[in-house]
Amino acid sequence: MELFGFIFKNTVLVLLAGINLCFLLRALLSLFGVSEDNRLLIFAALVTEPVIWPFRVLFDKFGLFEDSPLDIPFLCGVIVLMLAQVMLSFF
Repeated sequence: MELFGFIFKNTVLVLLAGINLCFLLRALLSLFGVSEDNRLLIFAALVTEPVIWPFRVLFDKFGLFEDSPLDIPFLCGVIVLMLAQVMLSFF
């Protein structure tokens, strides 16, 4: 049973690291102004948007950060994902 927990934890950590890489890829591609039809950007958006979407809905519902030049829901998604990685690595 201990082996199953070890494998499960490490699998989830690898998946979270992959999603983090997609966040980085998405940020870099948008920084360089890559077109919306780019396959890498589409892939990164498909992987990261399920993490970002709840924050977008929450902030839109309350009207938060509407005039901000930064994508605050994106930043919140990155922070939550990193916190999940840190907390899972301690168990």
